[in-house]
Amino acid sequence: MDKAENLAAVGRQSTYTRSVAHRDLDGVHVLVVEDTDDSREVLRVVLEYCGALVTTAASAEEAKRVLENVRPHVVVSDIAMPDDGVKLIRESDGGRADEGHPRSRHCAHRL
Repeated sequence: MDKAENLAAVGRQSTYTRSVAHRDLDGVHVLVVEDTDDSREVLRVVLEYCGALVTTAASAEEAKRVLENVRPHVVVSDIAMPDDGVKLIRESDGGRADEGHPRSRHCAHRL
């Protein structure tokens, strides 16, 4: 792709951007588990901007302690943490249909 085609492609992309509604996550409680301070903070700020109630944890062990007292709707976890984010997601699937929470409520990310 030459420079003119590249600029044309950029122009097409910028004219078709869907704006995110500011409060799409009102009422959603999210537990963010991320061992990198900057990444954890960015996720917190973005999710709060979208209306979510956000609880953060810096490790899988900290997240397990949080989950003893808090029942978030969603768990967002770094799967590449030294203390095993994948294991955290497998172990923390404790949602119960009778409590009004979906059984599976996790997602993972890798930055």
